[in-house]
Amino acid sequence: MRIKFCISILSSILLFGHCKKEPSPPLPTYTVKGAFLNGTTGQILYPGLPAQLELRTQPKNGNAKSVILASCVINDSTGEFSFTYSQTNITNDGAYLRVDLPDLISLGNFPVNRNVNQNVYLSGLGSLKIYMQPKSPLSIGDTLFFGDRYSTTLYTDTILKTISGYYKTLRVPPSTIELFWARGWNNYNSQIHNSLEVNVRGDPFVDSVTINY
Repeated sequence: MRIKFCISILSSILLFGHCKKEPSPPLPTYTVKGAFLNGTTGQILYPGLPAQLELRTQPKNGNAKSVILASCVINDSTGEFSFTYSQTNITNDGAYLRVDLPDLISLGNFPVNRNVNQNVYLSGLGSLKIYMQPKSPLSIGDTLFFGDRYSTTLYTDTILKTISGYYKTLRVPPSTIELFWARGWNNYNSQIHNSLEVNVRGDPFVDSVTINY
């Protein structure tokens, strides 16, 4: 009788042991790292300041939302930051990651649920290479007026010969600038011209654009 009782208890233990729920596997983790640098001078920015990795979303019908996923302190000597976070299921509504320095600045536009190793640059100047592509050569007496405008500053070039290929490089603050051009015999009418807006990211990046005139 005692043997049967022990066998019954052992069977119950084995039965319930097999029904025990397995623990869920740990979520994958991802790392976002880089450094804050001045792209023009190479200077380290924001050493020793606390930083947060912020997940941002922008629903079509509603206000932007944010969640803090991780935090760190920016390295004193290198300007480097490094965050590690667990996989998130918030991937819709244009979700992206950025590095937030509380009460100071938020920078970056990083993908969600991916490892990232990318520096963030703040630069005083940027480069825009301008190339010219003629639809037809300038005729004798024909003039090409070309200009650029950023902020409230306006520059205009008067070009008397056909240019094909590289024309010049603008050094301007990072911003969206307007390029405009028109062909005429003796003057430039600012109300009748072709125009194009170009984003200049800032050093160390070099942006380029081709003007078909």
